[in-house]
Amino acid sequence: MSLRDRYNSLVEEAVALGITKYKPLKSHFRDSATGEQRVSQLEQVISAGKSGDTIPQGAEDDPEPRVDSEASSEASIATDQESTVSKTSAKKKAAVAKAATKKATNSKGKVTVPVKRSPAVLDEFGTREGTNQERLLLALWEKRGKKLAVSDAVKEVYGNSKEENRGRFKMVYSGLMAAIRDGKLPYTLEWEGRGEEATLCLASK
Repeated sequence: MSLRDRYNSLVEEAVALGITKYKPLKSHFRDSATGEQRVSQLEQVISAGKSGDTIPQGAEDDPEPRVDSEASSEASIATDQESTVSKTSAKKKAAVAKAATKKATNSKGKVTVPVKRSPAVLDEFGTREGTNQERLLLALWEKRGKKLAVSDAVKEVYGNSKEENRGRFKMVYSGLMAAIRDGKLPYTLEWEGRGEEATLCLASK
């Protein structure tokens, strides 16, 4: 039986005698000499209590024995490490969530929802996801069979209808025309009018 177990057993015996200042130990003694001393002291207290003698002077001055400081320190370190790991994990989760939110937010701070692709038309044209051709095709498909102002179409593709974007826009339009021609797709894409009056219309043949 270890010194700690011997001491705890004596504590139970002391409590049974009405000596309640001593408490069981959860950790080991600092060293064997200290343990032996405390066990011996408690044995004297119990012996005196059984015989009805006066409890030895100083026997209850320090009823809480000094325990192994190294064991206590290790327990404290383990607790601190668990706390650190928990905090680190929480920070990582928060960082991932923040990055996801930032990715889904545009420059104006508005959360953007990705447009759902429509395989029936986008795959037919072979447009790549996130391209200007895809944006134009989606705008035309939403208004299919009806006229869409070129200025509005430019906004859908570039976010504004500045004159500098119109030249580039014609290249995007030409790309869709080529897809219809080369792929022999069952659609027509017409550009009517000029300037602010210009319109586009995508329709089925």
